[in-house]
Amino acid sequence: MPVKVNITGEGEPKIIEVSRIRVKDLLAKLGLNPTEYVVLKDGEILVDDDEVVDGEVVTVFTVKSGG
Repeated sequence: MPVKVNITGEGEPKIIEVSRIRVKDLLAKLGLNPTEYVVLKDGEILVDDDEVVDGEVVTVFTVKSGG
């Protein structure tokens, strides 16, 4: 089974065909800058070295700050 990635602000989820992948590698594969996004799984924030495995669903949120 692949990893399903929901990216906020985008329509259809992305399907990544891997058995396991680290969060930092997942963001790189999606072409996303890790300093601009946060990844959640089951409501928990994942860090760069956390792994996502096949069959899991994660959500990617844009990190915004302002001043």
